Amino acid sequence: MIGYDAFSSGMGGAHNAITSGVTALGSNPANIVFEDNTQIIANISLLAPSINFKNSTLFGINNIDSKNQIFPLPFLGISWKCRKVDNLYLGLGLFAQGGMGVDFSNVKTNFGTQDDLFSNVAYIKFVPTIGYKFSDNFSAGLAFQIGYSTIDYKFFPNTSYFDPGPDGTPQTQDDIIFPGQKLEEASSYGYSLKLGITYKYDKLTIGLAYTSKAKLNYKNGDLTMNFDSLGLGKVKYDAKISGFTWPSAIDLGLSYKFLQEKLLVAFDISYYNWSNALKTITVKGTKPNNEYAPSLVEIPFQFNWDDQLVFALGLSYKLNQNNSVQLGYNFGSNPIPDDYVYPLFPATVENHLTLGYSHIFNNLTLNLAFEHAFNKKVQNPNSDPMINPFGPNDSIEHQQN
Repeated sequence: MIGYDAFSSGMGGAHNAITSGVTALGSNPANIVFEDNTQIIANISLLAPSINFKNSTLFGINNIDSKNQIFPLPFLGISWKCRKVDNLYLGLGLFAQGGMGVDFSNVKTNFGTQDDLFSNVAYIKFVPTIGYKFSDNFSAGLAFQIGYSTIDYKFFPNTSYFDPGPDGTPQTQDDIIFPGQKLEEASSYGYSLKLGITYKYDKLTIGLAYTSKAKLNYKNGDLTMNFDSLGLGKVKYDAKISGFTWPSAIDLGLSYKFLQEKLLVAFDISYYNWSNALKTITVKGTKPNNEYAPSLVEIPFQFNWDDQLVFALGLSYKLNQNNSVQLGYNFGSNPIPDDYVYPLFPATVENHLTLGYSHIFNNLTLNLAFEHAFNKKVQNPNSDPMINPFGPNDSIEHQQN
């Protein structure tokens, strides 16, 4: 997500140097100190991706759209000034950190079947936060981020293929086997820290934040392997997933007030260390419910993501005392190398344009925003079926609202 609430989304995600109290729970924790009154936020975002997948198979061409899906993404939070310790501020937040998902049906496979591709990755964080105001111009904040994530996927679950290879003998090195897979309800907790500082000089505000990486080790999943072609039927395993890490990040933000403080201009630059987070993700199945099935299955997914730079620019203009409008632009370089992009995990969009509106009713503020991620097309040239089982030059197009 480029923004965690409607105001920061309307600003294109340029929120690290915006001293807006409770919304800082999703950005820079040092910014909770700039609002003395207790603040509560209740926010819901609805993400609607549009994804198309194309590839050529031995049995025809796929040109299919993912089913329409709407992902609800909440943000609830409260911040307040501590009465017992001067200049100390506290906060609690719960918000969606991110995720992804596709739902393709009737996909032609190279095994002569039509089957499903489905994924759903969700990541939500609970964030106790503390901030301290050293002066009217300088503050620091620390957030302890407790994350919870789930993964489900289907990779041609109703397809099973076995070929003993040129030697005609099963269980030899030239065997060709594809068991369809379905993973359900794998979940993990992850823990990280976010440290932020903010400095204000006249109309200029500078914010800097660092987030440590969070390792996610998924457990308690149910993995179903389709071994029909081996005469074993669909075998269930206890599933774990290793190698999935949410990256460390560095965020630098600047904001400045112009035109008698009617116009707020904010700019952020962020660096995400994906190359040290997502390399090879391995799904491991143990304890099969069929004694004749393999006692251990390991399914590697090669990710090998690149580090990512994100640039965000936001403008907020006060029309009058109670009304303001926002305009934002966000660019995040696609972190997925072309050779490793999968239709199951197409996190490829780069350019975002956002609009926002705010209205103040006494002690209540209403924020609305619309965000559009422009269409991004990526082709995978990789001909290695162990890395790209969908064939060379398969393509994915992805946009979001």
